[in-house]
Amino acid sequence: MAYSLDELRNVLPRMIKTSGWLYMIGASTLVKEYGPDGEMAVREWLRTWGDWRGKQLRKAHMAIGHPINMESLCKYWDSAAATGHLMDDWINEGSWHPSNVRVPVKCRPGNCPISEPWRENNFWQMGHVLCDEFHIHFVRGYHPDAVVVIPKCIMKRDELCDFNFVMPQNAKEPGPVEFYPGEDVMLDWETGTDEKAVLSGIRRKTRITAGRIYFLWKTLNKKFPESARSTFKSIMEKWADSRSEALGQEQKETGWNGNPADFYDHLDHPYGLVWGTQVEETQKKLTVNVDYCPFAETWKWLGDDGTMSIFCETCYPRIGKNNQPALEGRLDKCMCKGDDSCRIRISKK
Repeated sequence: MAYSLDELRNVLPRMIKTSGWLYMIGASTLVKEYGPDGEMAVREWLRTWGDWRGKQLRKAHMAIGHPINMESLCKYWDSAAATGHLMDDWINEGSWHPSNVRVPVKCRPGNCPISEPWRENNFWQMGHVLCDEFHIHFVRGYHPDAVVVIPKCIMKRDELCDFNFVMPQNAKEPGPVEFYPGEDVMLDWETGTDEKAVLSGIRRKTRITAGRIYFLWKTLNKKFPESARSTFKSIMEKWADSRSEALGQEQKETGWNGNPADFYDHLDHPYGLVWGTQVEETQKKLTVNVDYCPFAETWKWLGDDGTMSIFCETCYPRIGKNNQPALEGRLDKCMCKGDDSCRIRISKK
């Protein structure tokens, strides 16, 4: 499928909304199964993921040559899905200084895709937990002396999120962050053309989601080792089901075909755009051979021992079941299990 530039840009909000479902399902499951200990685990999950993501952004900005300050943080945020569409408001209505930036996120359609499923499902309190915990640790990971204050927040039912990013004016630039083996920051931030800039944003967003999944597992394994694997698998299954329902509804509303190739092209994480793939297509079956996967690459950097294959094993068999006609997926090979490539088969039932 050939994507126009506008279609490529529309991919990013879908990806971030999908990650909102993941957080809501993961946090709800942890609180339901483990009570107050589960809520503390949610907070640790967000803190470790936020710290890692902030350090990744510091690493990238240093490589590109951006100064590590609050202007760089906000103007060159890692997720274009989160900030790109807000920049006009931020430039026109925000206040800007290298050590002090204040910007709004107004509560209007499309402005905060991640919170849309939270607001639709009365997930106010734990949604606000993410807004607080993640942003604080993301900013601190980016610059250890920086802070963020959010006096108003959509998830407190305010009319906007009021972000104030601050660091001491005399703060020293923090030290560099070590690169992972084979990591190519410049590829992830390529901006040679508008299309390349959007595609690199999709690849960064893919890594952000990979980190969200990995640090969920890491927290579960630390806090609840005896039940961690079954809980993680349950969350991945529920998330795949939510993605399946959303894609099924999207298919009804937009009218795209129900064949395997069209389903693959409309996935909420557009694998074919940033994966290395070779696709074999027949009328009833699609075989996707994957020799490069940003998910698998990121998980390897983080030290995955093969557990992340649970995501792969639950995603493909479940996500096509609400398609019309229903589809089934199989994972014949998986890099997270040590194979040299992945092979995914999507076929009509």
